[in-house]
Amino acid sequence: QLDRAEKGEGKTAASTSGKKVAKKKATRPDFSGVWNRTKSHNFEAYVGAAGGGFMQRKLAASMQLAHIITMDPPALQAFRLQEKGGPLNTDMTLTIGADFVDFDLNGKKFVQRMYWIDDALVNQRRSIDNTFELIMTRTLDLESNLETPQIILKLTHRDLNTGKETDATSWFSKTGNSPNPPPVPDVASIIEKDEEDGRTG
Repeated sequence: QLDRAEKGEGKTAASTSGKKVAKKKATRPDFSGVWNRTKSHNFEAYVGAAGGGFMQRKLAASMQLAHIITMDPPALQAFRLQEKGGPLNTDMTLTIGADFVDFDLNGKKFVQRMYWIDDALVNQRRSIDNTFELIMTRTLDLESNLETPQIILKLTHRDLNTGKETDATSWFSKTGNSPNPPPVPDVASIIEKDEEDGRTG
């Protein structure tokens, strides 16, 4: 479903009059900055679905969590995320639009990729044994008229055997600019994937 939505970006859409009109391309935001989690919803259930025990679920939902995000405007083809909070201390960089790459999180092995759907930035992370995947979708909150920018992070745990999904949401408020230089994307991997999609699509 996500793949179809991703490939559908930029195609024409039918208007109410029956004529085809060009689909307006969404403005992609630069998420760079230091973001602190202010609240979350159903996060304990989300962590539990991923195998977290009672204490791990409680800690994950209540601990102070900061995301330091660094991107590469104006291209917005690279995404670096540093997660800091409690025992969590991760640092990863992904090329947006490239294929899956290996990722190790607390001893658990995954493959992951990142891509745009309109103005939403999606991180798809799949367990190496193909039993479940995590879909993390970031958007900027443009409807609450807040003085401080806010990220809405929607998370989905999907059991690939049963299809069962567990959803959660976290809100992050911006507290400062990223202290890091812009990451450099692997542009060749984006081109190769685009060419492959063109051959098979």
